[in-house]
Parts: sequence; structure tokens; C-alpha cells
Amino acid sequence: LDISLADTAPGPVIRPAKPAINGANVEAFPAEFKVAVDPPEAIIGWARGSQGRIFAMTENYLHLVSSTGNPNLPVTVRPYWRAGFRNPQALCFVNGTLYGYTKNGATRSIADADEGIDEHSFAAPVASIMANWTPARVRIGYDPKNEAICFFHSTAGSGTGARSTECLMYMLRLGIWSPTILISSA
Repeated sequence: LDISLADTAPGPVIRPAKPAINGANVEAFPAEFKVAVDPPEAIIGWARGSQGRIFAMTENYLHLVSSTGNPNLPVTVRPYWRAGFRNPQALCFVNGTLYGYTKNGATRSIADADEGIDEHSFAAPVASIMANWTPARVRIGYDPKNEAICFFHSTAGSGTGARSTECLMYMLRLGIWSPTILISSA
């Protein structure tokens, strides 16, 4: 793991800040302190996990940002999944598991998101439905009432100007997928 500090960082970086009474205290660490994402790619989004971890999304990787407890080097960054994202809203963390829609399709972490392994077999029953989905148009959300991870895919619509969104819900309690839900509007 290469950690770059100050102006030697090759690209997109993470700048930690200490907590403050009214939010983040951005002046708590020197402005020149930064930890680079390796390989250097633009961070398009993030999700907060358990145990103070942050998952940073790039086009080719999902990076794990974790606290070290060391005041001189407060965070480390390492690749977590070797699959990238096209939409900053295509990742969520629920009950200790990451769910995402990467360039490789629907993905989730194994166990408590401790392992850097992505798993696709849970989405095998809906693979034919998701096969034509465009990753840039997929958003993920959590429905607490139904205890479900919702995968939304918006379409451009027809020449009439109507738009539609397909939704597939992965029911956490049952471990099964819902039928396709179609939401449309002119």
C-alpha cells in the first residue's frame, strides 16, 4: 500500500478532519495532509459503513477508507472490490453488508463487509432482467418497512416523452427477489 502525503499525492485524495461540536472541523488537520486513492481515479461517491469505515467509489474500484487511530496518519485507503461504479447512488450499507450495482452488475459483500470479496450469485435469479441495465442509470436504496434493497433502473422512455423506471427489490428477511415493479410517467 502506497500512501502519499502533501503535494506528492498523484490524484484524487482524502483529507481527514477531526470531529467538532458543530460537525467536521476541517482545520483540525493540516491542509496539506491528504491520502491518495491508489490507483489515482476520481471518487464519484461514497457510503458509510460500520466501525468508522467509509467506502469510496471510483470508476474501476471500491476503496475502503479506515481509521488507524494514529494521529500522524489518521486514515488508510486500500482497494476493496475490483469492480467500478458509474453512478454515485449505486451503493448502500445495510445490516453489515454492502450492496452495489457495479459495472459487473448487482454485487454484495460477504459477511460483515470485512472481506474484500464481491459476490454476485445472490442476483442470479434476476440476471436476465438486469442484463440490459445501464450501470449509470441504476440507483440503490433501502426500504426499511419491507426490509428490502431496491435496485432502480431508469429508462429514457419512448419517443412520446414517457419515462419509466424498473425496480427489483431484494427481500432481506426472505432472501428472495420481488417481481419487477414498473413505475412510469409522462
